Amino acid sequence: PERGLSIFLPSPSLCSPRVLSVGFDPRRYSIPKQITNKGVHVSNKGNNMRRTGLRWFQSPSKEIKRIREKEEAQRTDHDCALLLKERYENSRDVGGLLKMMNTLRLQGKYVGSATYNTALRLCAKCKGLEQAGRVFSDMVRNKVAPSIVSYNHILMAAAKLDRVNTIQEYYTKMLDASIPPNAITYTAIIHGLGSTDPTLTQNIWNTMQRDRILPDEKLYLTFVRVSPNCGSAVARFGQMEQFMAERGFKWDKRPFYGALLKVVGWNKNVAVAEEFFNKMLEENLQPQTEQWTSLMSVYGAVGDLPAALKTFERMVSHDVHPSHVTHATILTACSNALPPNVPVAEKIFKQGVKLAPTSVPLWNGMLQVYAAAGMPSEAKQLAAAMGSKKMNTRKCGYYIDKAVENA
Repeated sequence: PERGLSIFLPSPSLCSPRVLSVGFDPRRYSIPKQITNKGVHVSNKGNNMRRTGLRWFQSPSKEIKRIREKEEAQRTDHDCALLLKERYENSRDVGGLLKMMNTLRLQGKYVGSATYNTALRLCAKCKGLEQAGRVFSDMVRNKVAPSIVSYNHILMAAAKLDRVNTIQEYYTKMLDASIPPNAITYTAIIHGLGSTDPTLTQNIWNTMQRDRILPDEKLYLTFVRVSPNCGSAVARFGQMEQFMAERGFKWDKRPFYGALLKVVGWNKNVAVAEEFFNKMLEENLQPQTEQWTSLMSVYGAVGDLPAALKTFERMVSHDVHPSHVTHATILTACSNALPPNVPVAEKIFKQGVKLAPTSVPLWNGMLQVYAAAGMPSEAKQLAAAMGSKKMNTRKCGYYIDKAVENA
């Protein structure tokens, strides 16, 4: 500086691999062979710029090669995840999904977190808890660190099957790994444990407020679905309305009305159910299949078959297509009616089987009608038909015994 000269000396941040990877070339700069600055020596020998004395920088060529290999692995992982999604998004072949993952590994493809998380999501979608556990174990064995997404998927798979011990096991693992839960984690826990432990929902709500975790629409909906009575369900619905109004969010209230109607149906409160349904119509919300079916379930719980059939006709007149669950709901109304209406049940059963030939709720609903009417021979024939279709027949014996008892 005394002679009016300035020497450009690259700083450590300028020599970082990130800067080098985007085009920084040390050969463009002319640096003295040796400069002493407080005991730190900098030299440039050939193409390798190094800082000696305090810290050694890796060769730029090796560092760039490592970064490129990492980026290539991430691209391969992303491609494998897309391949799994394309082939098994609308399929329940979980075994084929696991075989494809093994095939990708044998081909030398890098299977990383994106592929494992996609596989866990597809297993959870198909309620394949055992397969999800195998994917998770394989993930840990291959030293791919599970993320909050991984734990959420396997928790949801366990919640759909009400596996309390499995939920507690993976939730403990997540906390041991110092991964904080989010709203999706609590949604899975409430979905699986909320109906078995009513105090759990309030404890989770207090924990979320303490940790300042904002609940989302799905979490509120799960709170409503596991509510033990009408009062708590209506309270959660009011909290959701206030939450959305304060933030100016637009949201679809119809699933919430459907969940409210189901809770009301469990409590057999027809007047409250009709009030909520009429309120939904006043708000110009066109009910979908779920909401119509929920209203029919309320009538079915009290055995009001004429009201259920009238609601079914209204649903069809509004150009809303019934599902096999709708037909199963009417079968419940037929079995709870006094006396059980077998002719109407058989007609509804035939219509539902055309939509879903292997729907277990439909077949169980028809068995329930025969059991309530005291018709053991018809129940046995229907149970034999279920066995020929390789369906779940765990409840067949119970309904046959009931039919014999009521005969």
